[in-house]
Amino acid sequence: MKLYVVRHGETLANIQKTVSGDKESPLTMKGIAQAKELAVEFENIDFDIVFSSPLLRAIDTARFITNKPVYIDNRLIERDYGLNEGKLIADTDPYELWDYNLNTKKYENESVKDLLIRASSFIEDLKTKYADLTVLVVTHSGVARAIYYSINKIPDDGNLKNAELPNCGYQFYDL
Repeated sequence: MKLYVVRHGETLANIQKTVSGDKESPLTMKGIAQAKELAVEFENIDFDIVFSSPLLRAIDTARFITNKPVYIDNRLIERDYGLNEGKLIADTDPYELWDYNLNTKKYENESVKDLLIRASSFIEDLKTKYADLTVLVVTHSGVARAIYYSINKIPDDGNLKNAELPNCGYQFYDL
């Protein structure tokens, strides 16, 4: 399987530097332009199937990238950041939130281990059902990070902060 995992385009929350998690935040004009630029980069790739998070910023990004039908999978929704939702990113502790060994839920958030279970389940389903296909997945930075570590394994120190993906950035996997 050839797997392309894309983070959605820039959103209002990205500009405001706030945590948007599993809440809606619309694409900005720049986010739309990013998605259209990625569509040009991907124009010679024939995606067999396209999946998206149920959040509009991901669905809209997917629709700008390709005119193929977009299938929604709830496992691709961004992480629930609990009490950190809507806060300035600078006022949160990203290392605490992304430490696999600590696995905190003290902010009433989805734990990093639960997120990885969700992402791994999605990837295993893809490998089973779409082994010989080219798959596009449009999701969020947290889920893209979880997919990365579910494929590439958890580092011994538990720090999952190093797989950052910019808006409309993508990861490619040949599985």
